[in-house]
Amino acid sequence: MAVWITIFWILITLINMVGVRGYGECEMIFAGLKVTAVVVFVITGIVIDCGGGPTGQVIGFQYFRDPGEIFITMSD
Repeated sequence: MAVWITIFWILITLINMVGVRGYGECEMIFAGLKVTAVVVFVITGIVIDCGGGPTGQVIGFQYFRDPGEIFITMSD
């Protein structure tokens, strides 16, 4: 665990020492990676909900025909 902490600590320190231009480039790359990760996670979730998982079960539509009780009655 300490090895990984040291590696990332040195990497972050080096990025901060290269100057504004290098820091900005790194921030742009990291922001692009974050956006790409979010898009991939959303697409993966949709695929799994539609039956693309290892079991092939369509998770997202299991209550589509019989949603159960949808009306909530309010008592006085």
